[in-house]
Amino acid sequence: MPVFIYDTDAFEKLVAVEGKQYQERQNDHDAYSFNAFKEKWRKLNDLNKSFTELQEFCIEIDNNSSIYGFGGWHRYLVLNTGEIIFVKASCGGGTFHQGQHTELAKKIGFRIWSTPKKHT
Repeated sequence: MPVFIYDTDAFEKLVAVEGKQYQERQNDHDAYSFNAFKEKWRKLNDLNKSFTELQEFCIEIDNNSSIYGFGGWHRYLVLNTGEIIFVKASCGGGTFHQGQHTELAKKIGFRIWSTPKKHT
């Protein structure tokens, strides 16, 4: 089941991917934080109740379009529908690290977004 920013357990699901240290350092991220995006989504939804019915697009805060994971490695997009998407291409630390966190995010319920591979 997809993860939505307004779900009561959405932050706990982010912590499950990012680790307990993410929860402790959440306020360090300001405009890149879960709370900032939750508040932005709530305000946009309050202004226009049909906001979630539009074609999907990412919401932004100060030209930033993603929640940062712990240490800034992972990125999570927040759509106008409220769904939180794990961005596969943002994983650092090599292929194993990328696959490990991607699989965990998928198991928890995040939809995975991948950038297209470059053709050489």
